[in-house]
Amino acid sequence: MTDPKLPIETTHDAPDQELVDEATAAAHEPPQGLPRWKTCLALTGALLCLGLMAVGSYFMWKNNSFLNIPPEDPGQELSFVIEPGSAFLAVARNLETAGLVTDADMFLGMAEAQELTGKVRAGEFLLSTGWLPDRILTEITTKPGVMRKFTVREGLTWWQVGALVEEAGLGSAEEFAAAVQDPELLAKYSIPAKTAEGYLFPETYLLTKASQPDAATMAELMISEFFRQARGVFGDE
Repeated sequence: MTDPKLPIETTHDAPDQELVDEATAAAHEPPQGLPRWKTCLALTGALLCLGLMAVGSYFMWKNNSFLNIPPEDPGQELSFVIEPGSAFLAVARNLETAGLVTDADMFLGMAEAQELTGKVRAGEFLLSTGWLPDRILTEITTKPGVMRKFTVREGLTWWQVGALVEEAGLGSAEEFAAAVQDPELLAKYSIPAKTAEGYLFPETYLLTKASQPDAATMAELMISEFFRQARGVFGDE
C-alpha cells in the first residue's frame, strides 16, 4: 500500500523545443506582402490612371484654349477667299494656315457638332485673327461675304455699259457686245430686236467674288432684272 503521506508524482510529456522555437519565430515574423507580380500590376494600373488623367486634362485645356483664346490679340483683319465647291476640311486647313484659327481639326469638329459643314459659303470674307472660332464659323456659314458694287446709270447705251463691264474687270467689251446680240439669249427673253438695247436695267448690282460673273452673265443678269422689275409693275401681262 502506498504511503498517503508521500507525494504522488505525475508525469507530463515535455513539449518539443524545436516546435516551440518555430512557433515563437512565426509569431514575431512580419506579415508577408503581395506577390511581386500583383505589386507590379497595381503600380502599372496606377500609372495608367495618372496618364489618362494627364491626357484628359491636356485635351480639356486645349479645347478651352481653342474656344476662348483668339489666335492673336490684338488681331489683324485679313481677306479670306472660299472657292465654290470647297470641302469644309480644306476651308478649315486654309483658315489655320492663314492664322485665323489655331486648329483645323478642332474647327471641323465644332462645325460638325453644329451641323454646319454643308453650309459654308463661297466668296471673299473679311475676317480677323482676333476673333474666336465661333465668330469665324458664323461669318463663313451665314454671311454673304464682301459685296462688290457695279453700277449701271440710266440712259446708257449697250456699248457704254459694255465699256463699264470691261473697266470693272468683269469681262471684255467685245464679249459683252456678243452677248447682247446673241440670238439665243434674245429668244430666251422674247426680245423682238437684234440687240438687248433698252432691256439692260440700270441698277447698282451687288456681286460677291464667288458669283462674280463674266461679261455674258452680266448681260443676262441685267436683262433678267429688267423683266423682274417689269413684272413688279405690270404683273405677268
